Amino acid sequence: MKVTDTIKERLRLRTQELGTVKAVADLAGVYPQTISRWMTGDVPIIQDKNVDGLARALGISVTELYGIGYPESQDLTDQERDEIDMAMEMLRKKSPKEQERILKMIDLLLESEE
Repeated sequence: MKVTDTIKERLRLRTQELGTVKAVADLAGVYPQTISRWMTGDVPIIQDKNVDGLARALGISVTELYGIGYPESQDLTDQERDEIDMAMEMLRKKSPKEQERILKMIDLLLESEE
């Protein structure tokens, strides 16, 4: 997964909230240096094994971490949320380049529905 500006900003805010990079790292299950490198962009890719921990540390779902949050204005059933989560899990298994291509396609589809 690519480290986006949104992820960098969320990390910065969460670090301010918790007080230290170490606190965020402990929640994510990674070294503090990893969090710092994600924040600076020195490490531009988040390994799949760290995605769940990062989402947990930020207090968001993996779906939201990928930038596809559940629409606030739309009521979704538990089954629909589960299906979205399953699709996101499948997306996580793709290469970063494939992930980016798929997410762009989803954006185009959503724009065409508006």
